[in-house]
Amino acid sequence: MRAAPLTRLLGSLAVAATLVVTLLPTATASTPTALGVAQITSMLNSLTVQTERNRGYSRERFDDWHTQGNGCDTREVILITEARGGARRGCDVTGATWWSYLDGTRTRNATNFDIDHTVALAEAWGSGARTWTRAQRDAYANDLGYRDSLIAVSASSNRSKGERDPAEWMPPRTGAACRMVEAWVAVKWRWRLTVDTREKASLSRTLQSCSRLVVPLPTRSP
Repeated sequence: MRAAPLTRLLGSLAVAATLVVTLLPTATASTPTALGVAQITSMLNSLTVQTERNRGYSRERFDDWHTQGNGCDTREVILITEARGGARRGCDVTGATWWSYLDGTRTRNATNFDIDHTVALAEAWGSGARTWTRAQRDAYANDLGYRDSLIAVSASSNRSKGERDPAEWMPPRTGAACRMVEAWVAVKWRWRLTVDTREKASLSRTLQSCSRLVVPLPTRSP
């Protein structure tokens, strides 16, 4: 007879433990990051697949760096934003370092770095920018509204990449491919640009190997 209360107590504890297990989320380490990659993949799949048409492209179709509200031009803003350490003096940063994620190059001399359009201007032109107004093209060329639209990279990696898309060029640094393709999709989605068949296949293939989202999710361009 005295065992009954103990039995009931043990039974109650078992039920409580079951409730705790049931109420706790069953998330794994990959759950939130996998959702991010899934969102980028969904953005890719929403893009129109179309053959690129580059006829009529020239660099002059897009403005050079604009002067921004703080008096610094777009290049200077990117270098200020990406500087590691150092001290800012007006539109310059002294004593800082910059890191090129494409090839792992570091520099303390900002003149060694270019500002790269993640989706090159020629690629944007062939993917839809040829139908834009001049104001839209100039806004694209100076897009500070999304972190990965414009990035500071080594001059050598920027010139190696040139106007090529991910089906034709991938960054030499191990581990850089996911950031590049995620940013590429984000920028194309942000600006409602198209992708061609080979480009989409390459992007999809690389995204399948990415375990986490390493770029911010984009918003649509104004």
